[in-house]
Amino acid sequence: MMALLCQDIGYVKGICTSDHNNIIATGIGNETIQIPADLSDAALQPYHVDRAKLFIKERFGGKMFAVDADQIIQ
Repeated sequence: MMALLCQDIGYVKGICTSDHNNIIATGIGNETIQIPADLSDAALQPYHVDRAKLFIKERFGGKMFAVDADQIIQ
């Protein structure tokens, strides 16, 4: 259920902790890319799955929720 709810969150700019202004985390290691501010969030299409996985790890991988982040991203 959690994976379904988070499947397209990777399209949203600013959702990952490494996102700052036009510098966006790809979700692949520590890699970031620069995206012009006037592009829509659809520009994140090549990265949205990896970004969604990163979002899940960042938001649900700690002690705040009793969920298994690694299980969700598989």
